Amino acid sequence: DKFADAKLFLCSVSSQMMRHRKNKDVMKIRKFVKSTFKEINVDFDCGWDLNDDESIGNEALNFLHRANKKEISELFFKYDAYAVDILTSLVQLPITSGKIESESGLLSYYKIFLKQFAKFETRVQSSYSRLRILRLVVEAARSVMAKYYTKKDQNEAIVEFQTMILHGIDHIASHVRLNDINFEKMLCSLMLFGRALEGYLQKKLTKFLKNRDEVQRKLKCNSPIEIYGALDLKISSDVNFTSRNSFQHVISFRDPVSTKISNQSHLDAINSKHSLSKGMAILDLEFGGSLGSLGSLGSLKKMESIKKSRPRH
Repeated sequence: DKFADAKLFLCSVSSQMMRHRKNKDVMKIRKFVKSTFKEINVDFDCGWDLNDDESIGNEALNFLHRANKKEISELFFKYDAYAVDILTSLVQLPITSGKIESESGLLSYYKIFLKQFAKFETRVQSSYSRLRILRLVVEAARSVMAKYYTKKDQNEAIVEFQTMILHGIDHIASHVRLNDINFEKMLCSLMLFGRALEGYLQKKLTKFLKNRDEVQRKLKCNSPIEIYGALDLKISSDVNFTSRNSFQHVISFRDPVSTKISNQSHLDAINSKHSLSKGMAILDLEFGGSLGSLGSLGSLKKMESIKKSRPRH
C-alpha cells in the first residue's frame, strides 16, 4: 500500500500535535490530513483503517475448518490457527497470478493430509509435540519441493522426505511406529495443498486490492510525494541555508557524514530550489558532487512551478 506509511505517520503525528502543540499551523496540518484521507474509512488518531471485514487469513482458516468438522485431526481442530499457520509456509511468495485450484480441490487435499497426520496423533498425545511433528513434516516437504516437481526426481524426493521425518521424529518422541503412514500420499497432498492455497489467497487478495484501489483512486493525491508537496504548500518553509548550517548524510550501517557548505554558489543554488528539492540539491552538491542531477525530478520541478505561480500576501 503506497499510502500506508504516509497515512499512519500524518494521522498519528497530527493527532498528537493537536493534543500537545496546538497552534495555527498544527490546525492547518490536521485539516489537511482529514481532507486528504477523507475517502478512506480510517481512524484519524492512529491512521489504521477501520474495517469490520474478516481478514484473508481468518477467511482461509474458517474455510479449511469445513474439512475437519468431524475432527479428523485433534490438533487441527483445537489449535487450527497455529497448525494452519505452519502449513501456509508451503505457499510460494510472492503470490502471483496463475491457475487457481477449485475450492473443493483445496479441501480435498487438506483432508487427505489430515488423515495421514492423524496417524501421528494416535502415537503422540502432547499437543506441543504434535506441533513439532507438523513443523518437521512441513519443513521436510519444503526441502524436497524442487525435486518433487521434477518428474525424474520424484521418487528420490519421496525417499528423502520419509528419511527426514523418521530421523527427526526420534528427537521428539521415542519408539514411535510409523509403518502405516503413506509418506508418498502425505507429500503429494502437501504439495497440492500449497498450490491450491496459493490460488485461494490469490483470489481473495485480488478482490481486496481491487476494492482498495477503487477507494484510493478517489483521493486527491496520487502518491506520497504529491501528499508531501501539497502539505508543503499548506505550511511552506522559506528557510535559506548559510555557511553556519551543518548537514548530516545518514547511510544505513555506516557512520553519518557531516559537512558545512562554504561554497556560496552551492548555497545560492540550494536556496533557489523549492523546499521539496533542497535535500536532493544538498546531497548532489556536497555529498555527491554532481551538478547534473540538480532538480532533475519532474515532480519536483512541477512543485517549483506551483510555488512560483502562487500569489504572495
